[in-house]
Amino acid sequence: MDARAAKLDAGSEPRDEGPVSAMLPATALQTVTLRVRGMYCRRCEDVIGGELAAVRGVAAAEARWIRGAVTIRFDPAFVEEAELVRLLADIGYPPGKGLHGVFANVLSVAAIAAVVQALGLIRLPGIPHADQGSSLVYLLAVGLATSAHCVVMCGGLMLSQTSRAGRGSWRRGLGLAATYNAGRVAACTALGALFGAFGAALSFSAIERGGLHALTGAAVACTGLVMWGVLPGIGTSRNRSPAADRSDRSGHALRSRRGIKLGRTSAVSRLLALVRERFGSGPFGPVAVGALNAILPCGASSTMWLVAASSGQPLSGALAMLAWGLGTVPLMLVLGALAQAFPKRGVGFATRVNVILVVALGIRMLLSGLRMVL
Repeated sequence: MDARAAKLDAGSEPRDEGPVSAMLPATALQTVTLRVRGMYCRRCEDVIGGELAAVRGVAAAEARWIRGAVTIRFDPAFVEEAELVRLLADIGYPPGKGLHGVFANVLSVAAIAAVVQALGLIRLPGIPHADQGSSLVYLLAVGLATSAHCVVMCGGLMLSQTSRAGRGSWRRGLGLAATYNAGRVAACTALGALFGAFGAALSFSAIERGGLHALTGAAVACTGLVMWGVLPGIGTSRNRSPAADRSDRSGHALRSRRGIKLGRTSAVSRLLALVRERFGSGPFGPVAVGALNAILPCGASSTMWLVAASSGQPLSGALAMLAWGLGTVPLMLVLGALAQAFPKRGVGFATRVNVILVVALGIRMLLSGLRMVL
């Protein structure tokens, strides 16, 4: 009877605990939910979930960007909560909670109102306009604010190209980073022309174009509000550790294998991996990888695609994407040259600035479109 009961106990598995936790007693695992700053899109969820799921001792990680929270199920015998907190801070999503969020939201609303008012009052002479609601200089500023997010989302991809420079060779690292970003900005400009041509092909009347402009502005503003967390998002990233090896608590390591893709794998991501494999070590590797990275959709790039389409002209769309892309370059170049010393603590602040600029841009485009219709 005892042997039969032991066999049943050994064969039983907790429900929905993943391959790692299925090998552990239920009492061995702990669950913690951490509020984090700087998480505002699905790709942020994927980054957090993927990093945590690769940590030794983590059985499952679930990131919810709309709540700004990460739930982690882990074995304290192999990893402590403090280590997970440090990891989140190191990858640019420091845990934090308190009244400072209320004050930040109030200040953000005031900043949005101020930027919208400034866009309506200030006219920059001699500067071509990408559309009737935003100048190229403003789109350049949006790119500068977005660059912190680009560092988190795409910095690792760029570093895979600049790592050939070797430690201490910052000049070569800067050159490789410049080559990578040249390909990325060129592809962004080409995409802007395509979206601008798409907007022109619709052949709308002036009133219809104003309506499209207003709808685009509303979509851009909603994108910013979703980034902010005011509007609900779609989906949640759930990452579970791959199959792990563990015998008992007497000394065998619980580990998760890196190199296994967690979450979704899009056709673009597979193509990007193919290009990295074919050209990553060649002279055109950084250019090809940068160009393909430009077509990977994220909240920031999708917003600029809408702006380019609403311009209704290929040239205006290309200029809009060029201005935004150039704005993202400086911080990426700094990362390429000084990768070892690059700080990630300021990502949260830059993220909030980006949200403010995106929401203000959307509101301004909405008001401009409504004036064309009414």
